[in-house]
Formats: sequence, structure tokens, C-alpha cells
Amino acid sequence: MIPLKSNAECGRWCLASVIVGVVVLQMAAPALASVEFVHPGALDTSQELAFVRAQVNAGREPWCGELNRLKGSAYASRAPHGKSTINSKGEDAGLSRDDAISAYGQALLWSITGDELYARRAVAILDSWSGLTGFTAGTEQDRLQAGWVGAVFGSAAELMRGYPKWPTQRSDALRRMFARAFYPQLNTPSFWNGNVDLTQIDAIMTLAVFND
Repeated sequence: MIPLKSNAECGRWCLASVIVGVVVLQMAAPALASVEFVHPGALDTSQELAFVRAQVNAGREPWCGELNRLKGSAYASRAPHGKSTINSKGEDAGLSRDDAISAYGQALLWSITGDELYARRAVAILDSWSGLTGFTAGTEQDRLQAGWVGAVFGSAAELMRGYPKWPTQRSDALRRMFARAFYPQLNTPSFWNGNVDLTQIDAIMTLAVFND
């Protein structure tokens, strides 16, 4: 670790680090442009899902136990609760959080078991939120909530993009919602603390993967 003696010195070091990072990215851009992105690619990859599927099919632990625990949870049968707005300081916060967890949990269950019941339930939850217009608390809590649920909704949507019975017009409606309701909150830095910023970054990267 490099010892820094003052805030000014720390600022200069951080600025230098950012400049170096930008230069490296610019140098790597031509090579990166030729790489084709492979979906799913947010939180879970095809290889990771295939590995878990193989462990479950072989009856190995802890994979089978955790799968059964998820199957037995309320998230595996939760109904949609989509809304047109989210008040991040009210009950909407828990409602949107639980719907996001349920959508992702059921997307995982479909990806691992192939049971279409979970696929239908997952996309039903995602579709129910496609009319969301924004967050209405008017505080930094909106940015934190958008980060929390955006990363989970995005991961669910990214898994479900492989479900052939999810109509394109409905998945496109969800993409437009993410851009309309989540991007403004995630693109605005929070002045609370760095944890909120990291949550925002996690969410916007996940949503960007689904939104191509």
C-alpha cells in the first residue's frame, strides 16, 4: 500500500489512477470490440448453470439440498405484484424486493430443472413490472432501492431471455422500463456512501447486459 500524507495527495493519486485506467481501456478497445458477448452473462453463465445442473442430476450436496430449499420457499410460488411507481420509503420497497427475488429464484429453478411452471411464473412477475414509470420517494433511498432490486430483476430477466415462450414484445417492454425507470436513478451518483454507488454500478451493469 502506498502511504498518502494528505487529502490533496490522495486526490492526485486517485486522478492518476483514473487516467491510467482510461488509457488502458482505450488501448484495449479494438480487441474488445471484436469479442462477441455470450448470453446469459449477468450473474450466471451457461457454464455455471450446466455445472449446477450436473450436480443436481447426480444427487450431490449441497446443490440438491439448496435446490429443494428454494423449491419449498414462498419465493417459488409468489404471484406478481407489479406497480406503476415505487415509493422506496414505503411498503413498495419490500414488495419490489420480494418480487425481484422471486423472479430470480424461479428463473434459476427453470434453468436448473427445466420445469416450465417456474418459467411462466418468472416472466409473469417481470411482465407485471414493465409498466413501472419511476421511483417517487425523492431521496437517496430511491437510488439505493433501484440498485438493490435492479440487480436482481436484471439477473432474472437475463436468465429468462432464453425462454422461447416469452414474447419479444413483452421482453422489449421490460427493457424500455429498465431504461425509463431505473437508469435515471442508477446514473445519478449518491452522496450517502460508497456502498450505494457500488450497488448502483452492480445494477446498471446487470441491466445493461439484458438491454444489450
